[in-house]
Amino acid sequence: MIIDDEYKGMKEKYFEQAQTKTGVLSGVVKGLNDFVKKYDTAKQTMNSEMEKLKQTYVYNSAPFESKQMEIFNTFNDIVAQIREESKTQIQETIQQVKDKVSGIIASDLPEGAMTDIIMIRNFSWKLSDDEIKVFLNKYKHNYLATKTIFESMADGQADRLGVEFVTMKDVTDSLDSIESTVMNMIRTYKGALPYDFAVLLDGYQLQTVNDAFESFVSTYEG
Repeated sequence: MIIDDEYKGMKEKYFEQAQTKTGVLSGVVKGLNDFVKKYDTAKQTMNSEMEKLKQTYVYNSAPFESKQMEIFNTFNDIVAQIREESKTQIQETIQQVKDKVSGIIASDLPEGAMTDIIMIRNFSWKLSDDEIKVFLNKYKHNYLATKTIFESMADGQADRLGVEFVTMKDVTDSLDSIESTVMNMIRTYKGALPYDFAVLLDGYQLQTVNDAFESFVSTYEG
């Protein structure tokens, strides 16, 4: 008996794709696909054992009921372990990314930067485009200084200069959203593959967040 045959091809395709993913969040995509494969294998084993049970015992007899409960309990125990192990592995991967972000935020200011930061704050909304460009270039690898410069710009100045600032909150909010969605899938997955689960297994959206994170890191690590 093949479970969820209508999704089999999709799952196999996503699993193969997951093995080629790269980047810090690739572990999330791979972990989810591994989880699905392990769950489906456990369910397949349970279904096979149930088929054997039906051929061995009289349906609804005491021996049948007892063996059926044993099969279900074994399956539930295995699935609980699979869910917990997958949850831990993926949460550890996401936490590593969050720790990396924290390290960037807490990095030391370059020598003399504090003087410039105080001056920039004192001249909020009064710095010219050219002056902003000078400071952005000078502190392009430091998060706190860059944040100060953007906060000191006049309304519309960033758009006029064609620059954008990605905050720590932007990054962590994306990671928190991913974690919440992934944990929901691990908690509720039972073999079917609705659109929101398929999107996670496909990994496209996660790859987009991964690319944004790596751009964030490369900006401040130089």
